[in-house]
Amino acid sequence: MASSYFWPSMRKEIGRFVERCRICHVVKGRATNAGLYMPLSVPVRLWSDISMDFILGLLRTQRGFDSIFVVVDRFSKMVHFIPCKKTTDDVNVAELFFREVYRLHRLPESIVSDRDTRFLSHFWRSLWKMVNTHLNFSSAYHPQSDGQTEVVNRSLGNLLRSLMGDQLKFWDKKLGQAEFAHNHAVNRSTKLSPFEIMYGFLTRCPLDLANLSSNTKVNHKAEDFVTQLQDIHNLTRQNLLESIAKYKHDADRKRRLVNFEVGDLVWVVLMKDLFPMGEYNKLSAQTIGPVEIIEKINSNAYRLKLPSHLRTSDVFNVKHLHPFHEDLSLAEEDLPNSWSNSSQLGEDDMDRVAKQ
Repeated sequence: MASSYFWPSMRKEIGRFVERCRICHVVKGRATNAGLYMPLSVPVRLWSDISMDFILGLLRTQRGFDSIFVVVDRFSKMVHFIPCKKTTDDVNVAELFFREVYRLHRLPESIVSDRDTRFLSHFWRSLWKMVNTHLNFSSAYHPQSDGQTEVVNRSLGNLLRSLMGDQLKFWDKKLGQAEFAHNHAVNRSTKLSPFEIMYGFLTRCPLDLANLSSNTKVNHKAEDFVTQLQDIHNLTRQNLLESIAKYKHDADRKRRLVNFEVGDLVWVVLMKDLFPMGEYNKLSAQTIGPVEIIEKINSNAYRLKLPSHLRTSDVFNVKHLHPFHEDLSLAEEDLPNSWSNSSQLGEDDMDRVAKQ
């Protein structure tokens, strides 16, 4: 356009026009770089704060397993890989946790997970509320914070591919080796291995067993052992704090701080998984609006007053929100039905927007 027309303040006026264009907002849904990195607080104890996730889509083994339940201690980075089935429901997941994790460690004070339906069920929420364990859902409140399980999942995939070779249907028999290898390796954030943080010393691995020439063991006093363990834990926490600070500094260089207030109207970008079952297609409107903000959870997460037909979580990350401007290039009645109906605003909502 600039090659054919020009007038003073042309760029500014075109930008203002596009900013208020309803069609542009509705059909061009996109996430932004809004919202600074918000890491979870660094734990102070072993197995007090954990994260959970599932690895799905694996080949079914002879014992019927096709998924892996991954549990990570956010302090030591120790992991447990528990074979399970994709059809495992919330009750069975709880039983797996208490049988494979709780008996070895303790009840956690907080659990970070994604919004898997098993973690959103009434049973799951009620169970952890009864034992005073706080639940955090990464995709809404801390979309950047639960990278821990994603890193572990990638690491596990590499380990299994290395251990399995061509015997892909027997991966469940190699999980123990993969778990040991992961817990024995030095973590980049803590600069120590999970075993060393957990027990105060590095456990012997198969390579150590190959050299049997020296069977001498050093005896330490209990007080020295406890002191050494405390020093390791303090060092671990310091390394975690430094690692998070460095990551936050690097991440925030590509982000910007955007704030909304309660009562503000915004455009909401809809991801594919937010559409009702069977209703998503590539030509669907990518954005709905205007939608009112009813609660500011933190600078990255807001609770919205969603249309009644939208069956999804009402908490959105700031990167999926855009400011709504009142002066629009098209009136509501001029829009195609697929756009005007996408927000499903009631008459009271439209009256309120018109009066503002």
